[in-house]
Amino acid sequence: MINLLPPSGKKRVIIDYWIRVVSIFFTLVGISFLFIGALLLPTYFYLSFQAHALDVSELNLSDDVMSFQELEDEINIANDISNLLTKTQTYIEASQVIEEIKAFAGERIFVSNISIEKKDGQIIAVKVNGAADDRNALVQFRDNAEASEFFSEVDLPLSNLAQDRDIPFSLSLEPSETLQTAL
Repeated sequence: MINLLPPSGKKRVIIDYWIRVVSIFFTLVGISFLFIGALLLPTYFYLSFQAHALDVSELNLSDDVMSFQELEDEINIANDISNLLTKTQTYIEASQVIEEIKAFAGERIFVSNISIEKKDGQIIAVKVNGAADDRNALVQFRDNAEASEFFSEVDLPLSNLAQDRDIPFSLSLEPSETLQTAL
């Protein structure tokens, strides 16, 4: 039928044809956008609710971060106190000194008297009196006392070594730096 139309009518039919094609194309594109929009609408609401929830939880997290920082500060203070306490010298009881002397006395030494002299809370002198079975036991007692961490010097008078057996003795023990802080 288009063959029977004059050339101006043919032109008009072709223009009308392309107008219909373009209008249907844009109508289909519009319908597609509406359909996609309808499908994306629940996603939009879901994401907006999630974003709002994250904003609220971010506020809560900032409070938690503040409390974590406060806890961290308290832990650092506790660590500092702990470090100070571990660096502080330990105090040694006088009974520990007596037990130490008895421990290195052994079986061949009889300790009759231990005298601990203190001044201003510090041990300044320790004197030990007793009897030894023999000279070797007394020398070993002196050596053990010198090896002890509590005493820096042991004074054993030579007159105590004059006898061979059943030797009465008197030792003067000078406290070491470790013992200077004893109670």
